[in-house]
Amino acid sequence: MMMSTKDWVILILPIFLNGIFLFIFQKILAGKIDHINERNSIRNKVLILFWEKSKRFNDTLIRSNINIQQGNSCLNIELQKIEDEIVLLFQYYDTNSYDLDVVKNEYDALRTSWNKFVEVLKKYHGNEMLTKDMQMDLGNKLQAVKDNTKELIKACRDQY
Repeated sequence: MMMSTKDWVILILPIFLNGIFLFIFQKILAGKIDHINERNSIRNKVLILFWEKSKRFNDTLIRSNINIQQGNSCLNIELQKIEDEIVLLFQYYDTNSYDLDVVKNEYDALRTSWNKFVEVLKKYHGNEMLTKDMQMDLGNKLQAVKDNTKELIKACRDQY
């Protein structure tokens, strides 16, 4: 029994079309995977930079504390350094909030504790001398900022 041309076409055409279909499907799937990988790569870069900014803010808190305790610097100068760093951190988060949504809770906690610190600082602004209770209140609020900064750094680190 000899196979006719029609038999060959019926045999080879489905194999050929399946090959083309699989090739197209593979290209589409590879494109989607590449897109997802690129998006994850960008998110990781944004997250790493945010982590570095959080660490820099934490380092500023530590250096300022040391400088104030040693009497090497004025409180207002150190508070300005701290504010400058946290403004950079807030701006970066606001610009990249879509990619940083994975640390939103920790960021919100930091922002809330910072706002409470600023509120207390404004309340005591203008006082010639701060009482021990005022100093303790400010210290506690600033410690909450530092604790929330450490939590934010940890959350960033856990994500990559």
